[in-house]
Amino acid sequence: MRVLFGKEKIDTLSAEGELALTVLASIAEEERKSTCENVKWSIRKKYAQGRILAIDAGKLLGYDKTADRGLVINEEEAKIVQMIFDLYLSGMNSSEAARYLNSLGVPSYKGHPWRSHRILSIISNEKYKGDTLFLKTFNADPLTKKRMKNTGILPQYYAENTHTAIIDKDTWECVRLELERQKRYCKEHRISTYHKNNEKHPPILLLFCIKIKYYIYKCHIV
Repeated sequence: MRVLFGKEKIDTLSAEGELALTVLASIAEEERKSTCENVKWSIRKKYAQGRILAIDAGKLLGYDKTADRGLVINEEEAKIVQMIFDLYLSGMNSSEAARYLNSLGVPSYKGHPWRSHRILSIISNEKYKGDTLFLKTFNADPLTKKRMKNTGILPQYYAENTHTAIIDKDTWECVRLELERQKRYCKEHRISTYHKNNEKHPPILLLFCIKIKYYIYKCHIV
């Protein structure tokens, strides 16, 4: 099909016209990329200045999105999140916690059965203590909108108290320390999954504090 562009004086059937269209298309693509990068730079600059634009969390169990892309607690789902943290601190590993939730018929946010990786993603998510780590992922291709995990390619920005917490910071920190301890144990003993029965001297429960709702352990690190 022949197309004539009067303003640019381009005839698509001529060799010159085809070349001109290719050049114009390349220029337009570069301009689009430049505009996209400028927008990204502006957003990152605002993050660096501590200006929170919106919390990009997708669907997060325990929270609903507000009109301005903030987070508000979903009371019913928040009970499930609190239960998961309690199960982990009671001595269950992620697989055991998942099986327990499935046995009770506790719904996940998508209705799928609970899995170990889902439990781990919840108890390691800083949003549950009211903070936000921005740029966990980024748009790798402006054309396809494909997102990639940010493994240090771009700077990340951490903001505290961006929304109401479901889990208090002491409990969250206790879980983080126990996660790290279990990871070290698995690495040192070359096992894929931690279970307290694996240890000759498993963590001994010393005290349950009602005030801050977390367990304190005396851990025997082998």
